[in-house]
Amino acid sequence: MSGSVDQKMLTRYIELEKEVQQLEVQGVLKNYDVKRKAADDVAETIKSVEITVKQLEEQTVKEKKDVDNLLRGSIKQTLEKTGKNYEKELSREQEEYLEAKNKEEVAKQQLLDLKNQHAGLTGEAASIKGPADQLKSKYEERDKLLSDIFGGEYGSDLENKLEAMYDTLMDQKQRVSVANYKWTNARILLYHAVNQLSHAVQRWKQIMTVGDDNNLKYLMATEARNNNVAAVQNLEACARYLGTSIEFPYCKPQELQTLTLATQNIYIDMQDANRHQHATMCYDTTWRRASALLQWFDNVIANTIQKDLMKVTEEGRKVEKDLRAERIRLIREKIKESGGDVSTLNEAGLKGLTDGFSHMDQTQMSEEDMDLHGIGVTKPAPLDDGGNLPDAPQMNNDRPAPAPTPLPLSELAKMPTESDLFGDISLLKEQYVKNTEEYLKAQDMNKARVSAGLHDKIEQRKQRRRHKQQA
Repeated sequence: MSGSVDQKMLTRYIELEKEVQQLEVQGVLKNYDVKRKAADDVAETIKSVEITVKQLEEQTVKEKKDVDNLLRGSIKQTLEKTGKNYEKELSREQEEYLEAKNKEEVAKQQLLDLKNQHAGLTGEAASIKGPADQLKSKYEERDKLLSDIFGGEYGSDLENKLEAMYDTLMDQKQRVSVANYKWTNARILLYHAVNQLSHAVQRWKQIMTVGDDNNLKYLMATEARNNNVAAVQNLEACARYLGTSIEFPYCKPQELQTLTLATQNIYIDMQDANRHQHATMCYDTTWRRASALLQWFDNVIANTIQKDLMKVTEEGRKVEKDLRAERIRLIREKIKESGGDVSTLNEAGLKGLTDGFSHMDQTQMSEEDMDLHGIGVTKPAPLDDGGNLPDAPQMNNDRPAPAPTPLPLSELAKMPTESDLFGDISLLKEQYVKNTEEYLKAQDMNKARVSAGLHDKIEQRKQRRRHKQQA
């Protein structure tokens, strides 16, 4: 059984609940796990791209050597003797070298962007590791305090039932909240990708209007290329945020690969009207499908994730309030049993405290989450000399070209399933229904203060808490 319980224990419990909630509302455990995993995923991608860059560097050296060999007089004479067209052969080799060099530059830019993403995600994870560890420590201290107060048992059958209900709801909320966090962050990446693709399309179309100014064409093509590269990076990062359980209905990996290949040929395509038109179709199609993907994201977030999050949050608030009120009531009784004075703990103050816990809204993202910091948005690489570029049609730095006409909801791709979004949450919902039924039976039988079946030790609390943190 428990020893003497005094007012200090109640005061410390109330302080701990406040401290726990302040950290919970920041989502520190969720944020830390998401950032850390995203950083690990980017690190693996970096390894792959580093190998690609090395291979492309070797290919560029080879193609440059082929051009240099043709420029030597002896090679030219040999070709002329064999009847081959020297100028045609030189042009072909120069195109192959230009293509190889562009592929190398694109891959190097991708590698630089990935390294910047990794640095941002790693730094963000490191900055919230302390608060995440602190919250875990608060959970342990609170569990130990309750164990000391109630002798390793639950204070009442009602507390037992309420905690079981609360833990089940919080398991549900954790999964839905993580999904909301991932999807809203991923949407920011997608939003930037759509704008970058839009700019690339407008700039690419503009190339055919500048006549024979090859230098201007090169700058325009480079800007279009840099925006395409950034867009692909952001789309891939968007997919990484959501993990392998979600398959995009638009802008799938093979589509991004097609866009990447087209971008690698951009300097050759800009020289030929037919090739330019073919590339335009590729860029424009990807932009339109990315816009449809953004619309699909908004539909999933608004009509599934956030509705579920609001529902489970409201249910959790009520149970949380009842649980804390019951624990405070039980601790006050323990103080009385120990001969302590609870006259200074007036009912109005305690009621205000338990009500206050439920007023903090945990469904909204913080301003920091909405900021680009830590999300890993890739911006287009700047031009070496872009000062003389005219504005792209319908475009300036702050207002992208109008998006394609939104699709009717009936034409959008099918929504992901609950299992895709949250994992297998059905068992948790079934458990909550069962716990609720048991709680109502306990109330009906007026057994709130009966200590039957109250031999679950503090380890049970810890197991539930660990499960909640890992969900």
